[in-house]
Amino acid sequence: MRAAVWVLLVAACGDNSLARESLFTGLSGSRIKLQWYLFQDGTRQLETAAFYDTELHVRCESKPWTDGVTRCAPIADPTVFRDEACTLELGRATSTRTPKYFIGHDRIDGELRAARLLRAGDRVVEPPTQFFERRDGACVRIDEPETVAYYELPIEVDVAKLAEVWPERIDGDRLGLRILSSAEGLSAPVGYHDRALAIDCRPELRPDGTSACIPTDAVAPAHFADPYCEQRVVVATAPPPTITVNDANGCAMYHRAGSESASLLYRREGSGCVRAFLGADEHAYRVGAPLDLAPVERIVEAEPDHRLQRIAVAAGQLLTLDDRLHDTATRTDCRSYGNGELAVCVPTNAVDAAHVYANDKCGRELLVADLPRVQCSPSKFAVADGISIHAIGTPYTGALYTLDPSGQCRLRPTVSDVVPHLLGPPIPPSTFVAGVVFSER
Repeated sequence: MRAAVWVLLVAACGDNSLARESLFTGLSGSRIKLQWYLFQDGTRQLETAAFYDTELHVRCESKPWTDGVTRCAPIADPTVFRDEACTLELGRATSTRTPKYFIGHDRIDGELRAARLLRAGDRVVEPPTQFFERRDGACVRIDEPETVAYYELPIEVDVAKLAEVWPERIDGDRLGLRILSSAEGLSAPVGYHDRALAIDCRPELRPDGTSACIPTDAVAPAHFADPYCEQRVVVATAPPPTITVNDANGCAMYHRAGSESASLLYRREGSGCVRAFLGADEHAYRVGAPLDLAPVERIVEAEPDHRLQRIAVAAGQLLTLDDRLHDTATRTDCRSYGNGELAVCVPTNAVDAAHVYANDKCGRELLVADLPRVQCSPSKFAVADGISIHAIGTPYTGALYTLDPSGQCRLRPTVSDVVPHLLGPPIPPSTFVAGVVFSER
C-alpha cells in the first residue's frame, strides 16, 4: 500500500481544537486534484465524492467500466439509443447546463455499466420518439425518463486515457479509512470500513447523542410476512449484510439479516396490504439481531469568526474531516448542496422535493416534499433541482398526479407511511451559508 500523507491541522485553541491530532486530508495527484468547498465565512471543507481532472478540465468521479478498470470519469449524463439496432446513440441532458461529455452504458446481468465516453455535439432539433438500450448483447426498447434535451455524439473518447483509480485502506483497531488512490499521486479519504461487520460505513450522530459508524448500504424492508403488513422482511437473492428499520420515533436502527421466511409474502398498496410474490432466485429474509455499531468521536472545531464549524471524526488513531459541518446559527449539522461550481450548506435533515401536478391533465404543477408520518428529526426544508431550497409547509390532502415515461398523466400512488407537504417559494441563499467549489492546483 502506498504511504498516506498526514497533515497537521492548525486550529483555534480550546477544548474542541482539532490541533490535538494529526488530521488526514489527503493529497492531490499531478493530474487528479482534490476539491474543496470555500464558504462565505471562510470555512473550507473537503469534497469527498468528486475530483478535478486537469487534463480534461472537468470534475470527475470514481466509476467502474465494463473492462473491469475503475477510472476517474467526467461527471456526465447517460446516453440512449434511438434505433432498434443500438447503433445511433444520443446524449440525454437532464439539466439546462451545456454538456461536455456523455457516458454510454450497457446493461449486463441487470446492472448498468459504463462502456463509452462520448463528446457532446450539437443539440438535436427533433427528439426521437423511440428509445433503446443494450441489454446482455441484445437491443431492447425502453421507456424514456424525463429529459431536457438530446445531443449528437460525434466523437468517442478512448477511456484508457482517463486516470485509473483504485481503493486502498489505512487500517485502525476496528475501523479502516478508505482511500482512493492513483498512479499519479492522488490519495483521497472517501469513507470508513468496519472490519468487524465487513461493511462500509459513515460517521453519524445517533439519537441518543453518541456517534457511530453506520452502514452506507443498508437495505430497508419493502415486504411483509403477514397479511397485516406488520412483520417486515427483505426480498433479495442473498441475505443483505445490513437491514435498516425505523423505530417508534422514526429513527433508523440497523440489524443483521435473520432467517429465511417461509410464510406468504405481502406488500403495502396505498392503505391496504396485498399479496406479493417472489421472483426467480429471490428469497425473503426476516429482520435479525441489532448490529453493534463501531463508536466514533465527533470533534467540532472552535473558530469564533466562522458561522460554520468543521467536524473531525476520530476513530482510534484515525482522524479525518466529516463531510458535514455544524451551523452555529441553526444549531444543526449541514451538508453541501451544489452544482459543481456553487454550493449551499443546508441542514442534514432536509429532504428532496418532488415535481407533481394537482389535476388529471398535469397542467397545474406543485412542489411537494414526502415526509414520513413519524420523523426522528423533523425536516423543515426541502431541496429542489439540486440547489433551490424551500420551506416545508402544510400537508397536501388532495389527489396528486405525475407524468409517466410515455408522457401520460397518471394518478400518483399513495404510500401509507408518507404524507406529501406543500413547499413555499425558494428561500434566499443568504439564509444559509453559500460557497464555491475550487480545486487544488
